[in-house]
Amino acid sequence: MSCAGQAGGWLLDYALVEEEIQGSEFIYMVDDPAVSSVILGFDAPRKEDGVQDNPGAKKRSRPESSAPPGTKACREKLRRDRLNERFNELCAILEPGKPPKADKVAILSDAARLLNQLQGEAQKLKQSNESLQESIKSLKAEKSELRDEKTRLKAEKERLEQMLKGVVSHAAVAAPGPFVPHPAAVAPSFHHHPAAFAQAGKFVPYPSYPPPAAFWQWIPPTSLDTTKDPAHWPPVA
Repeated sequence: MSCAGQAGGWLLDYALVEEEIQGSEFIYMVDDPAVSSVILGFDAPRKEDGVQDNPGAKKRSRPESSAPPGTKACREKLRRDRLNERFNELCAILEPGKPPKADKVAILSDAARLLNQLQGEAQKLKQSNESLQESIKSLKAEKSELRDEKTRLKAEKERLEQMLKGVVSHAAVAAPGPFVPHPAAVAPSFHHHPAAFAQAGKFVPYPSYPPPAAFWQWIPPTSLDTTKDPAHWPPVA
């Protein structure tokens, strides 16, 4: 009985120990790697394994800087960096000398406004250029007309000069020489009858002062006859 009681007490103690172990779900952590799982009869977990099997550590994302090249995260980071550089360059063009803006919407709005302004100025310059081209064409046409008019006037001037030279040369050939009366023809005109002058009561002209014979040729002979002067013009008393 004593043995049975002792044995029953041992079994009871064993059952209590077993229930206590199962109820507490106690897992012994083996620190010494020299302890073999063969001795324990099962694979005992280790502290290092607990750290490696942590699900939170597996799900934790790596920083972007440590992403290997060629991966999607690395490509996305490079794309964002290039886009930011382009925005910084655009902001420097829109507002030189000022720090770049962080608002990309404001940068795009300023760029669109400046682009519309530049398009309007370009349209005005295009219209002004077309107007200048038309003015240049009209000036060229006027210059050509003036050149033709100058050529025509020059030809007309040369023609008139040639005509004037022909008229002068023809007049020089056809014009008679100066009239010089022959002495035999002039002599009778100086020697009038003294009786005619005596009847008229006039002095006989002195022969050493002949009248201008060049003009006498145009005077009719009736005007040179002085015999009827006393009848027409009696002498004054």
